[in-house]
Amino acid sequence: MQEKLQFPKEGVYMYIVKGRDEYLYIGLSGDLSARLEAIERGEGPESLKRKTPVELVYVRRYPSFADAREISKRLKVYTRERKEWLIHAYQHAWQQTTEKTAETAYQIGENIGFPPAKTKQANDV
Repeated sequence: MQEKLQFPKEGVYMYIVKGRDEYLYIGLSGDLSARLEAIERGEGPESLKRKTPVELVYVRRYPSFADAREISKRLKVYTRERKEWLIHAYQHAWQQTTEKTAETAYQIGENIGFPPAKTKQANDV
């Protein structure tokens, strides 16, 4: 999603960004627009500082931090393949929509179910 969207400061956003080396970062923020700007300025998480520019590839809004954190913890143990499935489904839906707004972006995330849970195994990379 290349559009620069302004996300309302309502609820908590769980987001996935992809760094220039295909690194996936899952994060939470109450002010997603400001968080994405900070990441681009190199003021985000340590793990992203040398991976900019980043692309927002998934976003979903939750009513509370506890809800968003619970889902992000679950997503973090998914294999990369499962995360890519989620991102692909999200990106496909985004490309199909004609209304490219922040609200549409997080509503798409709410409408896409998570792939079946398969956590990392010892031989997964």
